[in-house]
Amino acid sequence: MGPRVWYSGTPEATRFAEADPGHALLVAIDAPGAEPRVHKLPVARTRWVQHHATLDGAEDVEALDAWFRDLPERALTLVELTVQGAIPLAARAQLDTLLDEHAGALLHLRWHDDDLHDAPSEDDLRTLAADGFVGAAAETLRAGAAPEDAGALRLLHRLLSEVSP
Repeated sequence: MGPRVWYSGTPEATRFAEADPGHALLVAIDAPGAEPRVHKLPVARTRWVQHHATLDGAEDVEALDAWFRDLPERALTLVELTVQGAIPLAARAQLDTLLDEHAGALLHLRWHDDDLHDAPSEDDLRTLAADGFVGAAAETLRAGAAPEDAGALRLLHRLLSEVSP
């Protein structure tokens, strides 16, 4: 680009990694051959937000929940969230619930949790200490190395937490 060549881009962003989208250009030329005066005018209605969070416990999940709630114009906001860290199973269940809740309030929510790992706490392990088939299933899932095992263990923890007094 130069003083006589401008590109306004798109009036709305079309992806998260876009450089300065959402403007129209107001151009004024005072006389033939004069350099244009160009002003960017914001016209975008949607907001595209990328956010990274490190989660190490329930406090961090609560802070993430507060971050979501503080977003202005949530119904017009698209969020790409990347989380990392290691959290107890109870905090992971809390995270899953709040992501579902906020996904419904936002225009779009995409999250990446490949670097978020389960770190069962003593309370988590007590919840999973059941007798019979359920206890055997929990032990098998805890010993498993596949990603599906961790997901199934989280679901089992959530189920046992909801039915326990």
